Amino acid sequence: MPAVKAQLAFEQNGRSYTLSGNFVLDLGNGSFIALMKQSPLVKDFLKINSGLALRNGYDSKGTVVAEAVVAQRTELCGISFGNQIIVITSKLPKFTSEGNIGLKFFDNSVSVFNFDTSEFVIF
Repeated sequence: MPAVKAQLAFEQNGRSYTLSGNFVLDLGNGSFIALMKQSPLVKDFLKINSGLALRNGYDSKGTVVAEAVVAQRTELCGISFGNQIIVITSKLPKFTSEGNIGLKFFDNSVSVFNFDTSEFVIF
């Protein structure tokens, strides 16, 4: 799957956080971004930022399937967003990237994927 090297920056309750890494462009993911708990960089990020307010995410049966951060301001790939949910999951153990960028990232933009030249452009 294609990935981009990027920095995720967000603000929660007046504090700023950043995480750099490789993020898979996951067009089958309906969320904004999902961070992979098994990634060493994500593990370190969560350990260093233990004061981060995490909420549980549930499936339709009421089972906890992920944790989530509600961010008041988010920036990813140099694009700013307001009020986004950042999912943190261990339910996708085969992913080796720091996270997956989902469809909500592409809302309100036109995106071009040129797989021949490994270019990704957002308008």
